[in-house]
Amino acid sequence: MLIFSFVMEEDKTDNKTKNKIEIDEVLFTKISKNDMDAFDRLYLLTEKTMYAFCLSLTRNNQTSLDLMQDTYVKILSFFI
Repeated sequence: MLIFSFVMEEDKTDNKTKNKIEIDEVLFTKISKNDMDAFDRLYLLTEKTMYAFCLSLTRNNQTSLDLMQDTYVKILSFFI
């Protein structure tokens, strides 16, 4: 079952790139079993999108980074 799907578009002058990120329940199941490699994979898949989202809310670099950290800590505490 697909849990999250992100699509990130970068509009460059002549080049348009689309990055699609899909996260399924298997990744979260692995995280719940203390698989830190799975958590690292989640982080690597979502860090740029998460930062952009947090920055759009806060308009502040440091606050966005703090919010990201809080989010990933909550994910870990929820599953572990």
